[in-house]
Amino acid sequence: MDIFTSGRERRALDAIDAYGLRDHLDAAISGGSMRDLPTSMLRDCGLHVAGRLNAFELAMSRHRQARSVRKVEETGDLLRSTRNDLISAVQGMQRRVAEERKDEEHFLIRSLSSLPLTMQNKLKACVGYQWRRSVNDEWIHGNINFIHEVGTTADFPRYPQKRKLTMAQQRREQEVRLLQTWNFFMTSALHSVQEYFREGRAPDDVPETFLAIVDGQGDLNNYSTRFWKPQDNVA
Repeated sequence: MDIFTSGRERRALDAIDAYGLRDHLDAAISGGSMRDLPTSMLRDCGLHVAGRLNAFELAMSRHRQARSVRKVEETGDLLRSTRNDLISAVQGMQRRVAEERKDEEHFLIRSLSSLPLTMQNKLKACVGYQWRRSVNDEWIHGNINFIHEVGTTADFPRYPQKRKLTMAQQRREQEVRLLQTWNFFMTSALHSVQEYFREGRAPDDVPETFLAIVDGQGDLNNYSTRFWKPQDNVA
C-alpha cells in the first residue's frame, strides 16, 4: 500500500504544461475533436486526473450531440466546467508531487505490512521511515507498529439484517469488514507518520508500538493513529 504518487504518474505530470493544456482543451472544444489532446499522458497522471478527463470526454460527447440552442448552451457550460476541473486536477497533482519531493529531502516512509492472508480481530500496521535533519546528514532509520483491537461490534455497521445469514455468510461478511478496516487503518498510519515529520518533528518521540485510539463507540477515526497527540484522538 502506498499513499504517494508513482514514478509513472510523476513522469506524466512533469511532462504536462498546465497552461499549454488549457490551449489543447480549448482547441478540442472549438474543433469538436480530441485528436490532439494528450489523453494517454493525462491518464498516466493518476486516478484523480483520469476521472476528470473522463468527465470532460463525456461532456464533449454530449455537446456534440446537442441540437437545440438551449441544449447547446447547457452542454457548452458543462464542457467548460469540466475543462476547468481537469486543469485544476492536473495542477493539484503537480503541487502534490512538488510537496512530496520536498518531503523526500528530509524523510521517506513506507508500509512494512502486507495484506494479511487471514483477517483477525487484532490488526497490525507497520510503517518504516528514514529521516535526516538536513540533506548533508546521515539517514536515521526506524519503524512504528500500530495496533488496533477490533471489538465485537466496533467498526461494523449497526443496522438490522434484512435476512438471516448462514454461518459461512457471516464469516465472509466479517472478513470483508475486517479487510476494509485494515485498509483504512494502514492508510491512516501512513498519513500520521507523514504528518508527524511534515510538522518538522524528529524521530526521537516516535514510539516502537502505538495502540490506536478509538472513539466512544470503539471505532477508528481520522485521528486514531496520531501517536504524538493521543489526547486529541478521542471523539
